[in-house]
Amino acid sequence: MLRKVLIFYFATFMSTTYAHEFWLQPNAYTTTEGEEIQVNWRVGMDFQGRSSAYIPDMSTYVGTFQNGELAPLNPRFAAKPSLTFNAGPGTTIGITESADFVVEYENYQSFFAFIEKEHLRSQLIEPAETPSGKTIESYRRFTKTLISTEAHAWQDSLVGLNFEWLLTREGSNLRGTLYINKQPAVNYPVKLFAKAAQTSAASVQKIKTDDMGEVLFTNLEAGYLYLITVPYTH
Repeated sequence: MLRKVLIFYFATFMSTTYAHEFWLQPNAYTTTEGEEIQVNWRVGMDFQGRSSAYIPDMSTYVGTFQNGELAPLNPRFAAKPSLTFNAGPGTTIGITESADFVVEYENYQSFFAFIEKEHLRSQLIEPAETPSGKTIESYRRFTKTLISTEAHAWQDSLVGLNFEWLLTREGSNLRGTLYINKQPAVNYPVKLFAKAAQTSAASVQKIKTDDMGEVLFTNLEAGYLYLITVPYTH
């Protein structure tokens, strides 16, 4: 049954030479209405990473989306798990929008090598002449996770982020539409990480959204953990 597939996913302005992922990991993806849910911020590579304490300066918004309404959260400083809230009826979406971070490259060639590696050249407006000196990149991360109650299959919703996925079920498959500034994002590179357990090595599938900004993830395994990532630069 697809509703038992464990799914958490994120969309982000990616950066850093090593393309670290950032995701939200709840202590349960299926629960009962009113139960407390604890969510860790996690940072790492290849869907393996450490949990991080909540630091207010690292985010511009943390909250939930329930019954069509956004509700901000106000975690205590250095809270770990980072976010705590009660599950509502149906699906509760946990949300984090990060602060702006800066990465400094030794030169433009190093930055360009990262852009090429992540297949982002089509998104980059290249300068007429190669800049000299260091190159500074600014980025932000937009993240969602879905928690459903036992009596309901999960249902995704757009929550108003400038950069986000909308997922729908199609049998054992998932169809995702990627939105940037509320418009479908066409021909964007996407990575789907999958692993059988938290400590397992993850496989990765690289695809692109189509002319409608959509992508179909096929033959998902029940009980697996999934992470959908999208590097983006502008």
